[in-house]
Amino acid sequence: MENQENNKMEIHTGWTEATTNISKAALSLIACLESGRNSWLEVQENGKQDFPIKKTNPLLDNPFNWTMSYGTPTSSKELESRRYFNDTEKELIFNWTGAFGTEEAIKIYEETGEITEGLLSSSGICHPVKKVDANKYRREIKKDNYEYGFWTTYWKPKNSIPCYVADDTVGNVYVVCYSETGIIDKSDALKKAANFLLEYAKK
Repeated sequence: MENQENNKMEIHTGWTEATTNISKAALSLIACLESGRNSWLEVQENGKQDFPIKKTNPLLDNPFNWTMSYGTPTSSKELESRRYFNDTEKELIFNWTGAFGTEEAIKIYEETGEITEGLLSSSGICHPVKKVDANKYRREIKKDNYEYGFWTTYWKPKNSIPCYVADDTVGNVYVVCYSETGIIDKSDALKKAANFLLEYAKK
């Protein structure tokens, strides 16, 4: 619910998370008004405000969008009781290890799963590789028969990939908007909110 006066103001949308629940939005609006801010309700597309409704980032379903954070010996009991961000993180912790390799070998592995010279080396680019493939590399290419398994690698999203993104399946949401400027008239603001709710009721 926006007017010409509001257009001249610096409008903030970070009072609370966007919501599809009109009752929750109305209560948040009253709290914002009680804090002394000039505030009102708007319907916006999810993702256009400071705190949209979010979902886990689908990019993190891809194991190659993760990178090694650290490694440590871990018991199976600790692993089973741990809370995981998603199934991909759990799969990485249980069955993958962090390694360093050449850009070319890593690209081949990511695209085809093929193990080639340079996939595991003492330097290069940090990347995830399945423990079974790492063991095969050490057995068939490096030929030292070292086996990965005891050491657990923990992971973090690669290249500042955010853990959560705006949920594009939500559609429109209710947003508490406010401005630090302008005359605060609670009575007028509540009347506008009431009209907003009446429009909602009609729909």
